[in-house]
Amino acid sequence: MDNFKNPNRNPQIAISVDMLDTGIDVPEILNLVFFKPVKSKTKFWQMIGRGTRLCPNLLGDGLNKKEFYIFDFGMNFTYFGLNSEGLPSSKTTSLKERLFLKRVGLIRILEEGTFKNELIITVKSQIDELDLSDYRLKKNRFIIEELQSLDLNIITDKVYEDIKTISDYIEDNTKFETQRFQMEILNSEELILKNKDNTKYADALKARCKILKSKENNGSFIAIKNKIEMINKVLANEFNLSNINDLEAIRKELEDIADLSIDKGFISPIETNFKDKIEEIREHNSSDFVDKISIQTEIQKRLKEYLDNLVLIQQLEKSKLITSLDIENIKHYIFDIEKNIKDKLDETNDFQVLLEEIINSTDKQVANKILDNFISLGSYSQKQIELMVRIKNIVFEKQYINIGKAVSSVKDILGNDNHPLSSQFDGLSEKEQDDILNVVRFIEKLEVKVD
Repeated sequence: MDNFKNPNRNPQIAISVDMLDTGIDVPEILNLVFFKPVKSKTKFWQMIGRGTRLCPNLLGDGLNKKEFYIFDFGMNFTYFGLNSEGLPSSKTTSLKERLFLKRVGLIRILEEGTFKNELIITVKSQIDELDLSDYRLKKNRFIIEELQSLDLNIITDKVYEDIKTISDYIEDNTKFETQRFQMEILNSEELILKNKDNTKYADALKARCKILKSKENNGSFIAIKNKIEMINKVLANEFNLSNINDLEAIRKELEDIADLSIDKGFISPIETNFKDKIEEIREHNSSDFVDKISIQTEIQKRLKEYLDNLVLIQQLEKSKLITSLDIENIKHYIFDIEKNIKDKLDETNDFQVLLEEIINSTDKQVANKILDNFISLGSYSQKQIELMVRIKNIVFEKQYINIGKAVSSVKDILGNDNHPLSSQFDGLSEKEQDDILNVVRFIEKLEVKVD
């Protein structure tokens, strides 16, 4: 799996059954092939999600990944086109999530001691690393903040349920085989704590050490030579594999080379010579199958970019036309919009229309706040204020506005000799005109292109 994640190494094609649906992130993926029917909506979108990762410069300098293809031989798009909700199914849990919850479960049953403290440190660090600015976590913000404030020495049923709620978002950047090794050790330790037989996992540990030992004299595996003393001790039964402290000592020493303890062996290539007859080919546009939750997440991301743009402009301009307090109020306005996104999604599945409606509605709030500040600052002449009030009433009082079109309209009005506002603008001094145009340019910078 580590080789597949490296775009410069083979294999370039990975085939799996229910193994790569979740918990794997390979941005370079350009093609997905579905060979079997899927009835679970959650699983279907998880499978599609393997191709949605962005990848800059994938096709060359400045040529970013913009799309990917799905070859669906299981007629899944047809099925979900007719049955949008699919059949109910249980959520697939990734290895990193199961590993995280396993540690939490052990903390609950362990007595005070070094092992428990180390598990607490690991679990707490993973929870503390959750980024509350991530829109995916917004709905669970209060749960996460509460968990981050706890020492986790005692995990009540409620705390455990809260931890399970956010476990899907936990990150673990250790290698996949390292995670598998850690899980085997934790499973063994759990059985010991419950006074059950852990022979299965003890034998698996010895099997790993035998594989490592067999590679001792391979010059390519210097890492194994550095750990050979520990490997020999395990094989010589110098450790009690029914003792948690011994298992922890082994884990800490060998987990970094866990990927070398798998006997991949040599499998003779299997040559096939058959062809499936493709009866029919249908091309589907992905917009026909856009998941509403995906739309909601994308809109939230765009709105965050919008707010970041506001903050950046305010910082660069150091202008009193928009203040930090104004931005906070606009944030609250946007959050109120987000609460109603689901309702809006029921009215339309058109992502572009919905996004434009939300952005334009927000533009109206921002533009009017800037104009109100201009009028109330007391730094401008009465003629300037009168002109700005008329501009505001004519252009920026519509239900929804597009910043680009609104600014263009203002420029057309001021440059049109036949429009009443044009003569009013011409009656201002050159400096007064510059003040008005600077405000218009400032508003123009707020425009967010809806791609």
